Order: sequence, then C-alpha cells, then structure tokens
Amino acid sequence: MWANKPEMARKWTEEHDSQIKKAAVFDELRKIAELSSRDVPTGTRVTNSYREMTKALRPGDIVITKPSKGNARPASMIVQTIQKLRREKFNNWTHSGVVSPSKAVVHSLKGLVRLPGGKTTVGGASAVREHSTDALNRLGRDVMILRPKVSKTERALAAVRARKMKGVSYNALDALRAGLYSRERESKKLKKRPISLICTAATALAYPGVEFSKKKSYRTLLAPDIIQSSSVKPVLAYSSDVKEKRAAVRTNQVPKGTKITKSLDEVRSMIQPGDVFLSKKNRTKPDNMMRLTYLLQGRTPAAEWSHAGLVTGDNEITHAYDRIVEGKDGSLNLNPGDERVRKANLKQFTGLGRDLVVLRAKGMTLEKGERAARAAKKLQGVRYSKPTLYLTGLGVSGTRQSISKDLQKVKKTGLICTAVPALAMARAKVHPGKSRLNLQPIDYLKSKKFSPVVAFSAQASKTKVTGGR
Repeated sequence: MWANKPEMARKWTEEHDSQIKKAAVFDELRKIAELSSRDVPTGTRVTNSYREMTKALRPGDIVITKPSKGNARPASMIVQTIQKLRREKFNNWTHSGVVSPSKAVVHSLKGLVRLPGGKTTVGGASAVREHSTDALNRLGRDVMILRPKVSKTERALAAVRARKMKGVSYNALDALRAGLYSRERESKKLKKRPISLICTAATALAYPGVEFSKKKSYRTLLAPDIIQSSSVKPVLAYSSDVKEKRAAVRTNQVPKGTKITKSLDEVRSMIQPGDVFLSKKNRTKPDNMMRLTYLLQGRTPAAEWSHAGLVTGDNEITHAYDRIVEGKDGSLNLNPGDERVRKANLKQFTGLGRDLVVLRAKGMTLEKGERAARAAKKLQGVRYSKPTLYLTGLGVSGTRQSISKDLQKVKKTGLICTAVPALAMARAKVHPGKSRLNLQPIDYLKSKKFSPVVAFSAQASKTKVTGGR
C-alpha cells in the first residue's frame, strides 16, 4: 500500500485538478449564458475573453454596450427602463460607438476618470470622445460588435468620419425624442458639422449611405434599432467580468462625522428605543428602483437608503416589512407577499445583508423613546401600501393632519415603512416635520431634527434573498 502512495497521490491530484477545471469551465459558461440567453441575436458568438474581443475589432465596426451585471448607472437605468416599457427587443443595450482607425471607440459620453485603485468612473460634460476599449472594460461594460454590410474601404472612411465628430456636444432633447419613440424622417446629408448629437446619431452619421431604420431618423435611433437592422451583422459579444466594487457604507451616504462600524454589538450598545434606523442592501448590485426614484427627484448618492423603521428594544425593531424566515440550516430569507408592520430581530435583519444608519430625534429622552416604542408596537398588523409608495416616489407629499386622523387613515388604506417611526414619535410628542405618511428615508437623513448615532456596515448575505428593501 505504502509503495503505491506516490501513484495514489498523483491520481488524486489529477482528479482534483480536473474537477477544478470543470468547475471553472462551468462558471465561464454560466457567465456567458447570462448574456447570450436573452441579450444577443441568435447565433452570435459570445466570449468572456477581453483579448478575443479586442482582436475581433476592425476600424469602422459598430460597438454597442450595456452595463455588465452590477454596474448600472442612473443614465443607463433610465434608458433601459424606457426601452423595456416600449417592449424593445435587446432592451438592455443602451449605448453605441464606432471603432476608430486606432481601434479605440468614438462615442458620445462623459469623460472617463481613473480613480485610485484602478477603478474607472464617468465625469464632466457629455460629448463625442475617443476612449480606449480598456477604459470601457474597466468601467464594466458588456460589448457587442456589429459590422455594417459595406466594403472594407467604406468602413475605414466611417472610422475617419466618426473621429472628425470629436467635441460635438450631447443633445438631451434628441435623447428625449428617441425615448418618446419619434418616427420623424430626416436627411443625413448635413451641410455642416452637427451642433449636438446623441450616441446613436454619431454612429449613424459615420455611415451616411446606410439605413439603420426605415421608421426613424438618425437623430432618434436607439441601440436596439441598430442591433435589429438588416444593414449590420453581429461579429461577437463580450460578457465583461469586471464588477464595480461598492463600499458597504460610504462616507457620502451618512452625515459627516458618523461613526461606521462592522460590529453589531457596538451598534446595540449605542442605540436606544425610539431611535430611527434606515437600511439599504449591502451588495454589489445597487437597488436600482430606489436609485432611479431619487434620480428623478434630483437626489444624492445618500438616497440609496431605501427602508426605515424604529428601534423598539436592545435587539428588536418594528417596521413594515416581509416576514423573515430562518431555514433549518440557519439560512435567512424573506416570505414575500406579506408586508405589514411587525416586530423583527435586529440580528436577523442585518443577517440578510442590510446596512444601517441609526438616527436620534433631538429632544428624544429615554422615557419618550420607550413611549414611541410602545406606539410603534400598537401598529403591528397594519398592512403595507404600495399605492402610497408609488405616490411618495413621484414626490406627492400629502397634507399633514392630526395624529388621530393619520392613524384612522393607515388602518383603512395601509402605510409605507417611513410612516412607522413618524407615527410612533408623534405619539411621544416628537415631530419629524413633514406629512407623516409620505416621508422618504432620505428625509430623515437630511432633517435637522435628527442627529446620527452610528452606521453599521453589514457582511453581504451569503443567502440569495429576493424582495425586501
């Protein structure tokens, strides 16, 4: 037996290496499937190799991009939302450009800024610019390469035409027209250099002899229109594996000087009944719906806080939320479809991967806090109101009424999460300010009537959690 030990070790090592390779291949196939199953034309080759993608590029090729998973920014989200509402095919693709003679990309975009640590972000005014494919990759963009069905010479000329448009500003009005599905037809024979363009217009003008859509002008094309055009053929799609690393709690998301900790015990030692908590998901992929809501209202990065409730004990919170279910293996999940005011275990809630910032109303004594906690517990069972959520998201603030009238209303029509601490504190004679029933989480954060206590940066949940805020 011992004589065969080296041979046994060799076989075990080979088998182990084979399993690792198989797992790696499976993981790559899974990543590719995320892109190929719904986002590219049938038969398009998909790769995760950045090198393979760059080798496939030719001057004059059209590059269509979309945010890779976890990298969506507000502008991209708005375009994706509009295209989905219009039921556009390939609606996740939001941007286009033309490959220049030097194999960079000429497109209408903001400047790309390299941050410490190698991360890239966008900044400055939008205009036709030329960026390297490496910069786009660091930004976290999936790429589809389309080749117009024209001669190699015509594609080379298109690359030169695109480069000559550098510096032309972005046209927000045309972006709005494109979003409204304009069907206007215009000649692409321009007598002079255009004053402003959107990204797809710059792409179309590089090919004045190519008709990308029979229904739209070059000014109102969208990326899905170019993908579906019979004037191009897909060459390759690249599924980027560059993911934006997002800090769990960033300093610009909490009031200046707020202590940020990863210790829940430290949080519990600092909080008291009657404190208001705000929460957000601790994950790479942002809470897109909340970000879009706040973007439309001109809010700040701090607006990612998407939920609110009241601290009612040492390890107890009361909030309008789904029921948290603990599995036999200790995993945590949510029971969707049953959102109502309920007590919850603070440790379990943060165990779902939720960051917190705790605020205390000025003048909130321990006695008043305990009174507010009792008032919050009396709201248990009141259901969550999605119509109120939608109206609040659109900026409808409502009128402030007496506490008794507010309580009568919520028992009939329901409430949203932010109303729980507002109603409870009103019972304790502490008033947060605006209409109690239409507050948003950020209203607490921005109010001068509250002071920060502590912020908690959770460990990302290892369990796949669906729903919740």
